[in-house]
Amino acid sequence: MIDSSQKSNNEENFLDKLASFEILDSEPEIEFDLITAIVSQIFNAPIALISFFDGDRVFVKSAVGYTPKAEITFQGSLFSLSTAPLKIEDTLEDELTKHKKFYINDEQIDCYISAPLITEDGFTIGNICAINTKPKNVSDSQLSILAKLAKLVMEKLNNRVFLRNWIKISDERVHMLIHDLKNPMTTLCLHSELIGKFASNQEKVISMSAKMNKQSKAVVSSMNEILSSSRTENGIVKMQKIKLDLRDVLENVKRNLESKLKQQSQSLILSSQNEIYVYGDEYRLSLAFEHLIENAIKFSKKGGKIRLITNEDEDYVTVSIIDEGVGIIKEELDSLFTKFARLSAIGSGYQKSNGLGLSIAKMLIDLHKGKIWAESSGRNLGSTFYVALPKR
Repeated sequence: MIDSSQKSNNEENFLDKLASFEILDSEPEIEFDLITAIVSQIFNAPIALISFFDGDRVFVKSAVGYTPKAEITFQGSLFSLSTAPLKIEDTLEDELTKHKKFYINDEQIDCYISAPLITEDGFTIGNICAINTKPKNVSDSQLSILAKLAKLVMEKLNNRVFLRNWIKISDERVHMLIHDLKNPMTTLCLHSELIGKFASNQEKVISMSAKMNKQSKAVVSSMNEILSSSRTENGIVKMQKIKLDLRDVLENVKRNLESKLKQQSQSLILSSQNEIYVYGDEYRLSLAFEHLIENAIKFSKKGGKIRLITNEDEDYVTVSIIDEGVGIIKEELDSLFTKFARLSAIGSGYQKSNGLGLSIAKMLIDLHKGKIWAESSGRNLGSTFYVALPKR
């Protein structure tokens, strides 16, 4: 037995799901009109409808042979019975309908065929139907086609939601990038003005020049990450795979990041003493590990240690990047490598991120047919990032 609170929650979830499609009271659309035209032809039916039911009323999104004059009460009644394809060839004889007459356009409905519109999480939000004012035989193959057309309607609705969300996310990404670039550019403008005023004070000029240089590098770094992400994502990358000693790659990355490690008083410890070979693009592998180790630097405490440990088996070489930083909460592990991901963790030096570094690292490792993942016991418990690269 379902209690009233559970029923209320189900109704609320159903209405929320229906509202998410933004279909109620929307204008006619040719895509849906083409589907109702096909339904009318398949069943040789004078009336075909795509309808949505919000509990109180029926909204007809598309119709053939019907112009709404009033609420369609028959649809509401039959809708509640139809959680699977429904075939009523003669409403006067069928057990579901013989005790009540149904009308449309002032004519009695004698044949009603429908298929439900069901969301991915199981809510029936409407149906697609063929209506005849005379009894009619309907084959199972016709009913099967109607069910497939109902799925096509739902696919179109889901695509609309996806596209709408994608546009919204894209707008948010552009906003985030502009925001990330705005602060260093503002600093550059301010210090360029101040240099002119303090031209005679060499100490201040040197200090402001250093700050301008730092902010300029931040802008260039952000732009390079955006370009790198775009090129990799769009396949504009020519891989030059050669036999590499992965230890040499990691040592070179360590040298490139020495200044950042020094700023944070951190140490990067590479435990591998033996040669470990993989086939890869040296530049892009270096870039991937640079992003991963930079991430460890950013989210580790000052004076902390970052360890690189290599292991190998018959098929893969695995590099573990272990930090003592702020850690990752369980809910965010799955979105770590998502482009433009904004996570709750804050860098130890309050550094800002444009959300591209880890996604670029993943794309570069994917190009090598490798695997990348992360583990953490939670906030302030450090993190371990793993990269597994095939030996051949």
